[in-house]
Amino acid sequence: MLTKAGLVVLYRNWRRRSGEIDIVAMHGEVLAIIEVRVRNHAGFGSAADSVTHAKQRRIVRTTQQLLQQQPQLARLRLRFDVIEARPNGSAFELNWIRHAFDAG
Repeated sequence: MLTKAGLVVLYRNWRRRSGEIDIVAMHGEVLAIIEVRVRNHAGFGSAADSVTHAKQRRIVRTTQQLLQQQPQLARLRLRFDVIEARPNGSAFELNWIRHAFDAG
């Protein structure tokens, strides 16, 4: 899905003490930081709703560490996306929310 949309995946499950980034990808001159969330039941809200402000802060903090360690990426604009995955039979239905939240 991401590669078909023109993204180049740089890292999967990039971990540091402050947290984890599920996917780090380049989309032209934009660095996309992507959180992947799975929800089995809609009764608990959407998967995107589960990316709380606290989770967003952890993702941003971990992204700051990534940019410190990979300064060549710091020149790029940042975008924070969420991909919702919902079971649909034996597969998953995906909903890609671009610009799901801001760093500020």
